[in-house]
Amino acid sequence: MPTVDHLGLGAWRSQVTYSSVKLRMISGHATDDSASAVSTASSEPPTIVKARWGRRKTWVDVTEVVKEAVAKGEVVYANSGFLKVDPTEGRKKQLQITYKLGETEQAANVNEGGKWSKDDYGKPKSE
Repeated sequence: MPTVDHLGLGAWRSQVTYSSVKLRMISGHATDDSASAVSTASSEPPTIVKARWGRRKTWVDVTEVVKEAVAKGEVVYANSGFLKVDPTEGRKKQLQITYKLGETEQAANVNEGGKWSKDDYGKPKSE
């Protein structure tokens, strides 16, 4: 049965875990490339393409507020106080962020009351 230190697929007590590793062939030898890929991605802040705050057919552009927070390394909070506008007062809203990490465009959807930070960059976020 695979352990934490052993790569592969394992099941124990109704839990399934999967570990993988990215390998690069150099001169006939496989080297672990996953650690360097992770550190490169996480050290670079994303480029914010656009951000909007609202619901259904009522949205406002909050791109500049999100860009400013990310540039400072701050957490982005999905609330009207942080985003400085309330497009649908008294209604549940969502923050939708489109961003780039390197050349890859990605999206994050954060429900009202949630947050988005550097720990979330590059991970699917839809709460």
